[in-house]
Amino acid sequence: MPATLTSTINITFKKHRSCRADEGDAWSCEFYLDGRKGGDAEYGGHGGPIDIHYVNDEMKALLQDYAASLPPQKCSFDDPKTGKPCMMDWNDELLLDEKREDMLQERELKRWCKTKVVFTTPDCRKGQYQQYVAKRRGESPEQVRDTVEWCKAEIAKEEGAVILNEQIGVWPK
Repeated sequence: MPATLTSTINITFKKHRSCRADEGDAWSCEFYLDGRKGGDAEYGGHGGPIDIHYVNDEMKALLQDYAASLPPQKCSFDDPKTGKPCMMDWNDELLLDEKREDMLQERELKRWCKTKVVFTTPDCRKGQYQQYVAKRRGESPEQVRDTVEWCKAEIAKEEGAVILNEQIGVWPK
């Protein structure tokens, strides 16, 4: 079934490995589309494209059609000709990289949420968070609970603040 704007594809990753390289991280992983293996992807960390090896043409068409159906992505810079934000069309490479970054960010947030109250405010950029340390070594569960409640009350004073622990479902204990 070709992807359309009304359908979404759940993209997940397994066997993700990464290390530091010249231009960001070098990485490799298996990717899955709606639970079925779509292929392998890797980036050498030296600039250039992401290498995508699909298991078959059906998976290639599925991901490429889905990427093409997405609305253009707003870039963080302006088009020098128009002075308006630059818009970029999605492709399979950009989509896999964006979803992989989201997966890594979610892992990190879950780790943080075990000991901190993590939140974002309207003036935070995407991927930027603020934190209160809520659990310190040797504290009793009651002390941690009191600290979490204090943090929630302080964050509630900030208009538009969102506590990510609530969305993720992980709190310091």
